[in-house]
Amino acid sequence: NGEKRWSGPDGILTGHISSDGIFTADDGSQPTGIIELPGLKLHVDSNHKVKTGWINEDGITYYYQEDGSSASDWVKINGTWYYFDNNGAMQTRWLHLKSGWYYLGDNGKMLTGWIKDGGKDYYLDKNGTMQTGYLTWGNRLYWAGADGAMIEQPCYYPDMYRYAQGYSSATNWLIQVDTTGNRFAVYKGYRGNWVPWYEWRCTTGAPGMWTPHGQFSVGGKGLYFGSGYRCWYYTTITGEYLIHSILYHADGYTVRDGRLGYNGSHGCVRLATSNAKWIYDNIPYGTKIVIW
Repeated sequence: NGEKRWSGPDGILTGHISSDGIFTADDGSQPTGIIELPGLKLHVDSNHKVKTGWINEDGITYYYQEDGSSASDWVKINGTWYYFDNNGAMQTRWLHLKSGWYYLGDNGKMLTGWIKDGGKDYYLDKNGTMQTGYLTWGNRLYWAGADGAMIEQPCYYPDMYRYAQGYSSATNWLIQVDTTGNRFAVYKGYRGNWVPWYEWRCTTGAPGMWTPHGQFSVGGKGLYFGSGYRCWYYTTITGEYLIHSILYHADGYTVRDGRLGYNGSHGCVRLATSNAKWIYDNIPYGTKIVIW
């Protein structure tokens, strides 16, 4: 008949709502105001009708559902998520739950995407959860600590950064080389969480002497090599293909070819001498090298 009835823990009827929304207590009375029932709170107006929808009481906003009960926890209303505490009070601003941090606007709406609060930028994913760690947005890289405040990080090769996330390495380092753009990038971390460490210009193989493409591992190192010329601080990619310094004359100090950012080597990857030394000193054997 459209009526809703409630009983207490002992099974005794405590009240009911008629099909036209009128509340009547078990003793036949029709009280108004806030009515507490077992596990339920109703708001009854002066006409004894149970209110539904949005209601503001003493500066606190509640939402009463179609059955007259006040909303609690997450509730989706007209396509938008809101959060209500155990007392039914709508929450605003920062909300901390076991699943993470959320931000609710002054109107209670759960926000997503970029927000600014207190002069700081935050990013909330599609579920409203505040993000921490590294985030790529467009061609920019951001990092946030536990407080979620995003700080833009230097990332000159964002496409390489995104590409790196799909690779694993036997060490906590990863190297990538782009032979078309002559770009060289070093990352620290692990698969899915590689952090840009260094991004440099490099020189790779000239036409007909291309640098090999594929996945390789650091397998050897040496201080220098060359006959009639000299290259410093080499790290083996595979076979005779190396990462090393720019090209010097035989004395080892006079630069013979210091150009970077073009396809001009015999297949090796040339770096500025200080950068080649850093690779030589810091990148361990077994580190993955990805070249395309």
